[in-house]
Amino acid sequence: MNVDSELHTPTATGKSSGHWLQHKRSGVWLTDESGREVISAFCSGGVFNFGFNAEDVRAEMLAIVSTHDAGLWAIPSERRNEGEQQFARLLPPPLSRTFFTSCAGEAFEVACKLAKRITGRGGLVSATQGYHGHIGFALAMDDDTMGPQEFAPLAGGVRRAVFGSIDSLAATMDETTAAVCLETIQAPAGINVAPVGYLAEVRRLCDERGALLLLDEVQAGLCRSGRIWAFEHHGIVPDLLVTGKGLTGGFYPLGALSYAERHHRYVVKPTSIHISSYAGNEIGASLAGALARRYADPALCQHVLAVGGMLALGLRDIAQRHPDVLHAEVRGQGLIYAVDARDKSLSSRLIAASLDAGLLVRGSRMHPPAVVFQPPLVISAAEVDEMLKRFEAGVLTLRTKN
Repeated sequence: MNVDSELHTPTATGKSSGHWLQHKRSGVWLTDESGREVISAFCSGGVFNFGFNAEDVRAEMLAIVSTHDAGLWAIPSERRNEGEQQFARLLPPPLSRTFFTSCAGEAFEVACKLAKRITGRGGLVSATQGYHGHIGFALAMDDDTMGPQEFAPLAGGVRRAVFGSIDSLAATMDETTAAVCLETIQAPAGINVAPVGYLAEVRRLCDERGALLLLDEVQAGLCRSGRIWAFEHHGIVPDLLVTGKGLTGGFYPLGALSYAERHHRYVVKPTSIHISSYAGNEIGASLAGALARRYADPALCQHVLAVGGMLALGLRDIAQRHPDVLHAEVRGQGLIYAVDARDKSLSSRLIAASLDAGLLVRGSRMHPPAVVFQPPLVISAAEVDEMLKRFEAGVLTLRTKN
């Protein structure tokens, strides 16, 4: 049973009798054509925050497409405006406007262009072990382990500072820097959470030097950290915010760039900041507005903190019981965590053994020892408990073989 190599999930060792792991999907469960069920700690970075094949999200989507199509992107639309206003309920002041795109990578590209237009500067600063997508400016910012040089020449004017080091950032920025572009939690890097005080210092430095702060919360946002936005843990607000994945509900491709009202004139003048047949389309904007109502419900973040606490505690207990397989540190917050195997080879074997035990987890190309847990936000306490049991079963399999 082969799983997409981008997940760094090796071929399992044979306990599944089926070939198509995601033959059926429901909630946090994947079922192959033989009927074997696997619980998934991987939800495509948040695409399936509300679970696989979510009936309530499908109902929202069907209601939307039953009344209108995508519409003409270049003409003002009341449905697009309504979706933008509904999404704004998730945004802290001064963020209030949102430019919707067909994916988060595209939203990041628009953000970089907007930063250059607002500031009149041409430079961008990103961070080591960062990942923002696989196109344009995002590709030029990706960590080398993600293979951006394969597609050289890359977009120019991009520099990298060491993630977590304000001294490195200060030395990397100059008078040409339009924006500092960071993930609040570096998910593809193996779940690197921004150190305490770091983002506040980044915010201060950007303000001092006239640069904008662009935060990528494509994976960390929308309640994943236990708050609607992960930057809320750091007491700051960015100038530009990129999100996506969780806005799709698993049914419609979507990305979003949010910014303050004072910047909106730069979006439309002297020419449109971005031209795309599906930018700001009515279907995507309507879906974002509908799902924003769900993310705004305080019960969702409360649930994430409760079951996330169970997951973190359980992973730490397993790591302490099996120090020959796992390091003791568990990184993350909310419902996004990683634990490191003792080495890269052991990590690959553990991911395969977990799959044999009925649990899908992923690894990290940038940090190969990592085993990452990022399940749908709607996972129940009982399902977290089952996930931990299956993970420890995979660990025990390795210990037996060793």
